Amino acid sequence: RPVASLSTNTPLPLRAQLQGELRSWRTRARPWLPAVDVSLDGIVDATVQGTGSPHLVEIDAADIRVRQFNLVGAGLNIREPEVQLKTQAVLNLDEMEFVTTRATYTSSSLSFQAEDVRFKSSPAQFEISGNAGYRADLAQLTRWFAGPNQALTQQFSGDAVGQIRMTHQAGLTTADVQADISKFAYATPVEPIGSKADQTVVAAPTASANWNTLWNEPVLKVAGLIGYVHADQTVRLDKIEISGDAVSLGARGQVSDPLGRCYLDVEGQVGYDLERVTRKLRPQLGDHVQLKGRDAKPFKVRGPLLSVTETPVSTRDVSSTAVPQPAASILTELMAQGSLAWTAAEIQGFTIGPGQIETEMADGIATARMLQVPLAEGTLRLTPRLLMNRSPMVLQLAHGSGAENVRITKEMCQSWLKYVAPLVADATAAEGTFSVRLDGASVPLDVPQSADIKGKLIVHQAHIGPGPLARELLLVA
Repeated sequence: RPVASLSTNTPLPLRAQLQGELRSWRTRARPWLPAVDVSLDGIVDATVQGTGSPHLVEIDAADIRVRQFNLVGAGLNIREPEVQLKTQAVLNLDEMEFVTTRATYTSSSLSFQAEDVRFKSSPAQFEISGNAGYRADLAQLTRWFAGPNQALTQQFSGDAVGQIRMTHQAGLTTADVQADISKFAYATPVEPIGSKADQTVVAAPTASANWNTLWNEPVLKVAGLIGYVHADQTVRLDKIEISGDAVSLGARGQVSDPLGRCYLDVEGQVGYDLERVTRKLRPQLGDHVQLKGRDAKPFKVRGPLLSVTETPVSTRDVSSTAVPQPAASILTELMAQGSLAWTAAEIQGFTIGPGQIETEMADGIATARMLQVPLAEGTLRLTPRLLMNRSPMVLQLAHGSGAENVRITKEMCQSWLKYVAPLVADATAAEGTFSVRLDGASVPLDVPQSADIKGKLIVHQAHIGPGPLARELLLVA
């Protein structure tokens, strides 16, 4: 449009249309970009219209579309068939302030609509505020954080819909986050993922890969009030709430060194319904474990969330096909406290009375205090500890653990007791009492059937109705 008068401060109409490949643009712009090893690719088609002067740029309409978008590096591996950004914005070059009244981003993994977003940068700090509604596919987002030559070792899935409201005042940026996640699930591969001895590249996961769902929720609700203190670069966790149909969590605390190892210091409460938890874990626990009880227990967690890696992400060669080296387990540095109470339990034919177990974790080992509870008219005494600093994790029972004067049941003969005494397998009737005194036990959690258990089984008195094996032996006799 015509310009009435021309001066150094006169806003001039701007209209630009850009088309081409991001790969070639990045090469040309390398001298002005930060020294971060990032691979960027895609076919861009962008239109920008507005006005500009040496002090102010007003974008009346911007429509940026990128097909076959790929970004690999800086800890990300984003591959989208198409992304699109539409926005109206104002850039104040004197104040280094960016304001957008409306911005819309769409892709197959993440979409959002933001309003009244303000970003201001200065040598001392940055300021950001605004509102946004978003929708995300957690399964797709999980793949963003897997290396290009790295198979997924875990997967989150579900459809997340939520809101983010951000404010900035007196050196504190606050985010109020809300999310409802439908069909939430956490899964691990059925078959172990990793390279064989003669391989140097891990195959990428496929859509047909088999996954073992360890936890699922019809709807998982998440809410958080999070603040970033610019002066000491600390993240305040004023409120964290997670609620499902079996477990809920409420916590508060802080995260120091958020751009490094993320040192967590939080405490809160976990609420649970053990009957529902047992049903969700049925594929892992089997049919011979039943727990009951509803309670809320306090917990504490302190330590880093991220491991120390040998090579910083910003300097890693993203074109390399070598398998990334695993970082040291953070579990050896975390410290935690918690407890669990139940009103009744049925495990492998044992009827267990009400009880509570209190645990502490340090150096990658979770240790519980001596547990003593009623067990099938007898007494169970255990001193367990869980070795979490190895894979697979291993449950150990100390010397002296065991049970005294436990009543024999038919259910015991149909589960664990038939492996100790084959003649009682699937007994038609069972009466009597026994004791178990362990010299020690080691149970890998991924394959509990391969447990190494040593001790003595002492039968005080017993009357066992013959099972199939016993009947055959009687017929032979």
